[in-house]
Amino acid sequence: MKVAAPLDNIPQGRAIEGYRLYCGMRLQRQMSIPPRVLQRLGLQSANPQACQGFWPLVAAVGQRCEKKGYALLLEAIARKKREDMLQVLQRFAPPPPAD
Repeated sequence: MKVAAPLDNIPQGRAIEGYRLYCGMRLQRQMSIPPRVLQRLGLQSANPQACQGFWPLVAAVGQRCEKKGYALLLEAIARKKREDMLQVLQRFAPPPPAD
């Protein structure tokens, strides 16, 4: 029995990244997303966040571009913190007054 090494998933990761970029391109052009693409991405419906590429960070690390990699990480952390804060605010904010 062959034991899969972690690097065996690189082609699958690249394929999924291609589907994400294709989905994002079609969204930008306001075109429909084929059901097979949504299925491959594990989505019920397409949205810009799910259809954006994740590989710029991988490319930066592969090129040993420390500044670009660090900037991408900081951007992702800041975005995640904003999303988390919004969820907390929505959860604990008082409901709007009834008209």
